Amino acid sequence: MRWTAGLVALLFLFFGASIGFIGTAHQTAWMITSDKPLLKSSWGYKARAYQSDAKSSLRNIYLACKAYWADHGSDRSCNLNIAQTTTYSYIQSRDVVITAGGSEKEFHGIAGHLRDNGWFMINPKGEIEEIKESDSGS
Repeated sequence: MRWTAGLVALLFLFFGASIGFIGTAHQTAWMITSDKPLLKSSWGYKARAYQSDAKSSLRNIYLACKAYWADHGSDRSCNLNIAQTTTYSYIQSRDVVITAGGSEKEFHGIAGHLRDNGWFMINPKGEIEEIKESDSGS
């Protein structure tokens, strides 16, 4: 009787292990041959972070220039070099390419992140918009 119970328990163990192995093998083969990616790409999150960095740089240089115009008059031209002085404290983000300048009424700027294809512009009101391909003249 003891041998029979042990044998039955062993058979159940082997049966459970084989079902688990077959299920694992099937799932692995299904994931490898699937057209869908195994893991969702995090590129969407990275792209938004890069774009946020570019837009933040535009906003910060605009605010630094607003402080400059408050000190020196709105008809004076502000640019990247002025905004980066210790008085106005604009700090250039390492991976953002930016150009900006002009008087308060004519201020404009363009920025983009080196790891993203998105480009953004800021107008004299401080409004930031994405530059679409049709906007760039291509």
